[in-house]
Amino acid sequence: MTGSIKVFLKRCKHSKNMLFRLIYHICLGLFLLFRFFTKAGYRSELYYGFRYVKRYHQRSSFTLLNRYPRLFTICQHFFEGRKQLRILSFGCSTGEEVESLGGHFPEAHITGTDINKRSIRIARTKYGSETKNFIHSLSSGFQKLENFDMVFCCAVFQSTANRTSHNNQISDWAFEQFEASLQMLDQKLSKGGLLVIDHCDFRFVDTSCAEKYETLDVANNRIQRDRPTYDRHNQKISEVSENDRVFVKIRP
Repeated sequence: MTGSIKVFLKRCKHSKNMLFRLIYHICLGLFLLFRFFTKAGYRSELYYGFRYVKRYHQRSSFTLLNRYPRLFTICQHFFEGRKQLRILSFGCSTGEEVESLGGHFPEAHITGTDINKRSIRIARTKYGSETKNFIHSLSSGFQKLENFDMVFCCAVFQSTANRTSHNNQISDWAFEQFEASLQMLDQKLSKGGLLVIDHCDFRFVDTSCAEKYETLDVANNRIQRDRPTYDRHNQKISEVSENDRVFVKIRP
């Protein structure tokens, strides 16, 4: 029944009949109103998305444990033999990525950061420990952090609208914001460290700091995804993405 309703509403959304489009928007409004009053996570996404609108990337706080096993394994092999690593999970949501990284790097010190303060509170409660700490991404404490061996940015630099809207020729959020965040993260990553970017609307090679990096030449690094790609002028250039995900910093 639920599947049939979704199909019906999808047809209404793209119907040429104004009445059917009105039905879709009414149903959508009721659904979002229901979510607002029943889901604390949704309220926090709206609140912090509005409060930090110029600094926000991905609004959704959806996450899973061990979501990127191949990426984690690639990084494990690169740092084989090294134990005292410092890892940053940028956009950690409620901490599942940090917890997963702890399983792959049990002796590492891992910092998770997010712009959503509710997510950070949940992460500290669920996974905080001597080796796993969580900090707000706009705090003075985070600004002072540096000398990381790995920086993970997975499913952060993207907008849901870019993947779901039919009118998505121009990116829903700006390349300039993407590049500024990477410049900030680049300053926190040590020479010889790994920068990991996945599920991204833009290409790392288009950024000004890309010249400091080399693509890690290893199997499973490059992957194709069924999602649009945008250039540095925020114009869609492809309906699919095929990008490398792990980069080595070769100079400061």
